[in-house]
Amino acid sequence: MSKIGAMEGGDKGSLEAAQSLRDADHLRLLSIFYLLSGAVSLLFALLPLVYIGLGVFFLNGTFPSSPSAKAPQPEWFGWLFVAFGAAAFVSFASVATVKFFVAHFLRKRRHRVFCLVVAALTCLGIPYGTVLGVCTILVLERKSVVAEFARTAAVAPSSAGP
Repeated sequence: MSKIGAMEGGDKGSLEAAQSLRDADHLRLLSIFYLLSGAVSLLFALLPLVYIGLGVFFLNGTFPSSPSAKAPQPEWFGWLFVAFGAAAFVSFASVATVKFFVAHFLRKRRHRVFCLVVAALTCLGIPYGTVLGVCTILVLERKSVVAEFARTAAVAPSSAGP
């Protein structure tokens, strides 16, 4: 029998202890899943680097022109690729960074509202992001988890840093 199952048959104190163990386990799992999601997002952030490379090739004239082409590619074409690739890279890398922060904050029981906002935005990543975001919202809205985050915030002031 698990620790939680053994405690559920007891009084109010043991039920609270069982809920505390369950909350800690769920927050630990969510932290791990946000680390994995952040790693996948970071991996996808590398894909736009291909566009940046293509843009640099276009700007340098490295690609040979087709025999039927009379004039080389316009310069703005290469800059368009570079700009699109850079914007996509920064966007995807920012998403990965935010997910890594959420994993850290869930582990430390800090910045609950930030975690909720990111969980809501994570729901846009269909289908896995939706599952992760909804589960995060459900766990973070439990009264016992809200109390745990409040207790942690009262112990360690937010000016101390993450």
